[in-house]
Amino acid sequence: MIQRIQSLFLLLTSAGFFSLFKFPFATSDTSIPDLMKDNMYTIQDHIILLILTTVGGLLALALIFLYSNRALQLKLNNVLIIFSILLPLLAFLLIYNEGTAMIQSAQINDGPGLYILGAILLFSVLSLMYIKKDKQLVESMDRLR
Repeated sequence: MIQRIQSLFLLLTSAGFFSLFKFPFATSDTSIPDLMKDNMYTIQDHIILLILTTVGGLLALALIFLYSNRALQLKLNNVLIIFSILLPLLAFLLIYNEGTAMIQSAQINDGPGLYILGAILLFSVLSLMYIKKDKQLVESMDRLR
């Protein structure tokens, strides 16, 4: 059913992914070419970050409506967890590879997007736990019939 707790966690996961369009991962006091031209490091700075964020947000939103097929919902939620792990790793690798020489001279501060990534991972893991619990409940009810 849509009113289950995992639907709330999936909605929060989707909102977290889409909020990354607004909040930066990091800010800098100086402009870094090819990385922080506008003194902010956001998902718009690299196409792969943009694709991962968009697909992750849409997938989390679509998972809410797959409540009748829990096996598919579990598999796709695992993909969602992989996206939520891959996104911060890729963001870190991009900032490390593209801006290593310039980072030493610039002061970089973390932004709210960095903390949103942790919340996304937390909510997607919580939704996985509650989907598993719901699946076990349905399977236990089938044994009683």
